[in-house]
Amino acid sequence: MMRDSFRRCYGLQCKYNVTRTSLSFGNYITASLFLPDIGEEHQQRNKTPLPLVIFLHGYAYQLGFTGIYGLLGSSEDGGVINAIAARGIAVLAWDQTGMGARQSEGGATFYRRSGGKGSRLGAMVAEIQSALEFVRCTSVASESDPTCLRQPTGGAYPSLHVPPLDSSKVFLVGYSMGAAVALHAAAVLPPSQIAGVGVVGGWTPMRANGGNVTTGGNRMIYETHALIPRLGLFAGREHEIPYDYDELLAAVAPRPALIYTQKGNRFADYTQVAAAVNIAKKAWVSKGAEDKLQWSAPDAPSDFSDPEIAAVLEWISAAVIE
Repeated sequence: MMRDSFRRCYGLQCKYNVTRTSLSFGNYITASLFLPDIGEEHQQRNKTPLPLVIFLHGYAYQLGFTGIYGLLGSSEDGGVINAIAARGIAVLAWDQTGMGARQSEGGATFYRRSGGKGSRLGAMVAEIQSALEFVRCTSVASESDPTCLRQPTGGAYPSLHVPPLDSSKVFLVGYSMGAAVALHAAAVLPPSQIAGVGVVGGWTPMRANGGNVTTGGNRMIYETHALIPRLGLFAGREHEIPYDYDELLAAVAPRPALIYTQKGNRFADYTQVAAAVNIAKKAWVSKGAEDKLQWSAPDAPSDFSDPEIAAVLEWISAAVIE
């Protein structure tokens, strides 16, 4: 089921010709789709599908994706979402479970509903999968796809006021927690559905992060934010954790990837992060795609302001035309 509201712009979105429409997909997930305002007449003349970025926000329990890094950043474009959309790329964003407008869905409530067998991070990955289904079923190719929801008047979601989206050019961009979610999603979902991944901070190798006092250790993941509760079962025997970030990163190859890891991120062990990237880099090299991996490690604290937004914009602009 999916609904949409009239497309409109707000504040800096109007200044930069970006419109926003509300919609829902999957298990009643309410999201916002930000679009370059190319005009209805131009839409009718130009049927070229738009590339899409799924923006995954960080730890923002009060504000969700509309917080400072999403729409209210220091960038002159008003945050990374408007900055991307202003460059002709659609952006889909929603509040992650337990955050923003969905605060009541997090914590103990989530685990009561899941029976203790699920994980919030797993649920976030599943929501990305639902978003990819939405993109597929609103593309031009879905007109003959029997698996997409059909309306009585014919066609998939005929009332949706958006231009066609290119299901072959869907990119994940995540910051902080959103970066960890993006890497997990890119590793486990079909590669044909995710064209590339851009992540800023958000991860540190788990096998070397057991009782790390500086970063907060894995307890930040399984207890403080309760993203992967069963990770706590490996406390004291982290070497037995079944996977780690070097393997998640390698699973992205040979697709385009931006790995932005600030050396001053207090929640990450940069020495271990660098080691993981260097191991994963071999996957791109072995597939003849070394140029598709962009790794930047500035001597700066964890943030998502002008330098990080500029890096994401440069990367996504190049990735969509490959």
